[in-house]
Amino acid sequence: MAEEATISQWQVLYNLAQAFREVGPWQWMSEDSLFGVQDPETGKVGYCAVIGELKETYGLVVYPGSEGLVSYVMMKEIQDPRDLHFMSHQEALSLIFANSNEVSNKDKALIRELGLKFRGKNAWPVFRSMQPWYFFQPHLQIAKLTRGKPFSVPRPACKGALQPRGVIFYSRRK
Repeated sequence: MAEEATISQWQVLYNLAQAFREVGPWQWMSEDSLFGVQDPETGKVGYCAVIGELKETYGLVVYPGSEGLVSYVMMKEIQDPRDLHFMSHQEALSLIFANSNEVSNKDKALIRELGLKFRGKNAWPVFRSMQPWYFFQPHLQIAKLTRGKPFSVPRPACKGALQPRGVIFYSRRK
């Protein structure tokens, strides 16, 4: 069972989410492109996918370690969109920017406690952890991977550049 986050840890996580939203990597990254972020303490790689290319849902999904990567591959191989079997094996951490009416009362209470306010469409950060057989538990691994510091997502060198396919690895040093 994951330890409960402190209010200061949540503050860092929400600050990172706001910085990520301002960067808006969905403007130039494909949802099929993964990049890796290595945790300098454990060496474990989080495989990251930016969501938003289709201009419907915006955010970031991190698939931790080899287990997470396997769940990503399983999801991509699903032929029938009604086949939700892979969800029972999914391992991922997500940050989704939702509308106010899509945010739980518990999340809204935390946001109020942090003194934050969000307005507009797709503006409310929502964090979830999907683990095999356990769905949608809040999690702070994204903040741990970034060590509480703002991060950047690779931009194409020039407008219209081809998007890389596959996995790109980044490592943050201690």
